[in-house]
Amino acid sequence: MASHALNLLPGRVALITGGTRGIGRAIAETFAANGAHVVVTGTHPGPAQEVADLIQRRGWPDALGLPLDVRDPVQIEHVFTTTMVRFGRIDILVNNAGVHTGYPVAEFPLEAWRDLYRINVEGVFLCSQAAMRAMMAHGAGGVILHMSSAAARASGTKQAAYASSKAALLAFSRVLAVEGGPYGIRSNCILPGATETDMLEGVFATIPGIREELLGRTVLGKLGNVQDQANVALFLASDLGRHVTGEYVVVSGGEFMNA
Repeated sequence: MASHALNLLPGRVALITGGTRGIGRAIAETFAANGAHVVVTGTHPGPAQEVADLIQRRGWPDALGLPLDVRDPVQIEHVFTTTMVRFGRIDILVNNAGVHTGYPVAEFPLEAWRDLYRINVEGVFLCSQAAMRAMMAHGAGGVILHMSSAAARASGTKQAAYASSKAALLAFSRVLAVEGGPYGIRSNCILPGATETDMLEGVFATIPGIREELLGRTVLGKLGNVQDQANVALFLASDLGRHVTGEYVVVSGGEFMNA
């Protein structure tokens, strides 16, 4: 459920990749509740349209649901073109689409490595490139947010591809901040710690004791939820964060405070 509307994004146009569930969906609903026109994308058209329909039923601004595989430059071009035709601008991009594949380094299949990087890194590059071009042409600045991971700062076994791909976003985001600064374009990363999502519930179901272990490492004594991540995204996307760029925020309840 989205946080209470504060109208922090009136009239803004926000495109969220991987916006059909979990953190991405929470961000889409929170942005819409705060006055933004939201373009929700997901691998399949049905769920993306369902979120857009829900947003409109709640009386929030006009929303759009579109299918998008971030590995496909043609689909990316179509989504950005459709957004520009519908709304005339793009003010915010949230690069949320991502996958996790875990193998020990010595056993990591090359194709699995490459596919993860195509989604987690190359997809972010392609979407950010399209957003930068649109924002620069419009001349009104903009915001690009990247959902990285606390694993980028402190990772464990079987995370070679995931952790390194999420760490790559930190450096990439800073380059965007430098290049976008003269155009009023800000770029930042959010690094979630353990967050209660369907994916994490699947982990809890297969690894006994992992919930208790995560709770034991969290200073606040509880796991985060998707709204906790969406609230930080709202701050960074809005004018409240207008002087924040090239930075990252770890949202982990203190789990990674020393990372």
